Amino acid sequence: MKISNWLSGSVFSLLNERNLSIDEIKITPDELAQLVAKIENGEISASSGKVVLDEMFESGKSASEIIDERGLLQLSDLKEIEKVVTRVVDENPQQLEIYLKGKETLLEWFFGQVMRETQGRADPKLVRKTLELVLGELNGQTLGQSSCRSKSSQRDGEDL
Repeated sequence: MKISNWLSGSVFSLLNERNLSIDEIKITPDELAQLVAKIENGEISASSGKVVLDEMFESGKSASEIIDERGLLQLSDLKEIEKVVTRVVDENPQQLEIYLKGKETLLEWFFGQVMRETQGRADPKLVRKTLELVLGELNGQTLGQSSCRSKSSQRDGEDL
């Protein structure tokens, strides 16, 4: 997202909600640019960015302070994401069985479970790629032949 999108969307929306003029806000242009940069480089998600902007608006704190205080850094460690994906798949054998029988829309359900488990902090692109890889591997096998856990350990060191 570009700074202009944030100004025309989120910042002006907050100004309107609070009946304030642009001169009355506590956020400097540099602080807004730093927030947008954190979103652009994947440190935080866009939805977390909106939460941060709202708090910056209220408190005048910097984006970095708020991100640290609230633990909003995006989870982009592939090994951690693989652990969560593996756990979610292993803990939901009924949904996995239905998925493997052809109901591929359950990929979205698994995606939602992983995002819920990580409290929305996991990088959505990495979650989706990891899920597609894990479920794709399992889709070529009979359920009883292999668990997600054993396939995950075989992938250690592979790039997605």
